[in-house]
Amino acid sequence: MSDKNVSNYEHALLDTEHYQVDSYLSLDCRMNLLYNKATGEKICLSESQKRLMVCLINNIHCKRAIIRIVWHECHQRIRDNNYHQLVYQLRNILTKHGFPADTIVTIPHRGIVLNKEALRNLHEDESILSEKKDKKPASGFMSNLRRIFSLRVSSVN
Repeated sequence: MSDKNVSNYEHALLDTEHYQVDSYLSLDCRMNLLYNKATGEKICLSESQKRLMVCLINNIHCKRAIIRIVWHECHQRIRDNNYHQLVYQLRNILTKHGFPADTIVTIPHRGIVLNKEALRNLHEDESILSEKKDKKPASGFMSNLRRIFSLRVSSVN
């Protein structure tokens, strides 16, 4: 791919208004908001964090490619420390909002990936918790009444 094609591809990535990761996450690029579909929670991201999420959602894993997309205009002046700091910040925000620590996984000498399995597990866990919340626990009075009634019926027999 020529530099011009890469540049067009990068601009197309950043011009997309909305991304979805299966049914777990949604990224609103205009508002820099990440939505956790399981909880309905909105997470505010900086422009750089949003661009990093765009890379991860689009399976761009290579550190150099990520740097070129996130810091497109000045990517040649960006040092590894900037990249590592951004990855740390995004991981920190995600874990503060209940995402597993391994939502973003480092692949040594390759880059980083979005761990869709961890997102799937989180989504399933959240679904189970919300189902349990929706079920009303048995009333103390009613459960005591049933217990008393069953004791009286069994003692009569």
